[in-house]
Amino acid sequence: MKKTISALLIGLHILTIGGVSFAIYLAMQSQDEVKEAIGLMQETKSSLSTTIAFMDEMAAVKKQEEALLQPLVAGAPAPGFTLPGHNQQDVSLSDYAGKNVLLVFSQVGCGYCDSYYPELKNYTEQYPETEVVVLQYGSTPEENRSFMASAGLSSATFVTPTTEVLASYKIQKTPTTVLIGKKGEILGSENVVTFDDLVSFVSNASTVAIAE
Repeated sequence: MKKTISALLIGLHILTIGGVSFAIYLAMQSQDEVKEAIGLMQETKSSLSTTIAFMDEMAAVKKQEEALLQPLVAGAPAPGFTLPGHNQQDVSLSDYAGKNVLLVFSQVGCGYCDSYYPELKNYTEQYPETEVVVLQYGSTPEENRSFMASAGLSSATFVTPTTEVLASYKIQKTPTTVLIGKKGEILGSENVVTFDDLVSFVSNASTVAIAE
């Protein structure tokens, strides 16, 4: 009888130890699963943050593109700038206060721009009262000096624009000519490539400004 009781007690003891061990095992397994779940959640959160940041960036780019497609508003103040000129001195739009200024946006390697320069030279000779500033993208001041001489545009000022300046004037293609009035206001913007078109553009833009 005593042996039977002892056996039962030993059996219960073994079962108890086994149960505790199994519970511990389950707890450890549960902890591993929890850790794994937490890791997955952190990875998902990081991935989601990256996706949201990318979407925000794309939305900002789209907004910039939409703004670029909007035309310049006649009568609005012209965006100011200070850029390196061909003579190694900075050139600012404010330097031309009280004068009509033609801003000609061009770029290196633009065939239409190369064809436009002789027309522009003709204009500067016939209308010397209008200041001309050529903003040639992709060139250095030294290259601008050489190019200015070869194009015969000695009366014009060449500067090297930044992408920010191009964006502020909503330049989508070159050459683009922008007429700035004596008060620093935008009078008009047009893609012209011939002398006659340039004369017509300046005349029309000036007439509209006077009417307003």
